[in-house]
Amino acid sequence: MQPMATFNPDVPCMVHDELNDHTLEWKPEWASHYRENAKGSGVVSWDRLMLNGWRALG
Repeated sequence: MQPMATFNPDVPCMVHDELNDHTLEWKPEWASHYRENAKGSGVVSWDRLMLNGWRALG
C-alpha cells in the first residue's frame, strides 16, 4: 500500500479502510467530496472511514 500523502482522488484505485479492515475500489467521482471533507494526513478520516493506504488497480 502507498501512503495517503501520495493519494490522488482523481484516479481510480483501491483504498484501505483501517477502521473496518476493508479494501474498496475508489471512484474518482468522490474526489470533490473527499477534498472538501477529508481530515488528516497519515490516516485520513473521510465519510466514516479511516483511510490509511491506497494501491493502483490491477
